[in-house]
Amino acid sequence: MRHQHKAGLATLRALMATSKSTGTNLEVRSYDILPPFTGYFFDTGKPTAEAYIWFWSWRQPSAWRPGFRLTQEDDPLWYGRFLDQFEELWSDETVTGKVTLNDER
Repeated sequence: MRHQHKAGLATLRALMATSKSTGTNLEVRSYDILPPFTGYFFDTGKPTAEAYIWFWSWRQPSAWRPGFRLTQEDDPLWYGRFLDQFEELWSDETVTGKVTLNDER
């Protein structure tokens, strides 16, 4: 496994640990496209739903990418728009890879 992938998995585990989610699994999918943002969504069907969004920037360090946290409660309009886009991509049938992480808390 490449070091970039290990770093990415460490980020996902850290997000799981800091979120209010009670879930114990995380599913990751990869695609042959570059979406306009990275989104991590937690407890999407609950009033406590939250998302972490980072926009992509071309040839810039990850730390320079603008990002923010959204909750369904605080901003239902934008939370819903990002979730809709995420779900459209998630349901695309051209998945090139799929991994499920078990939470090791």
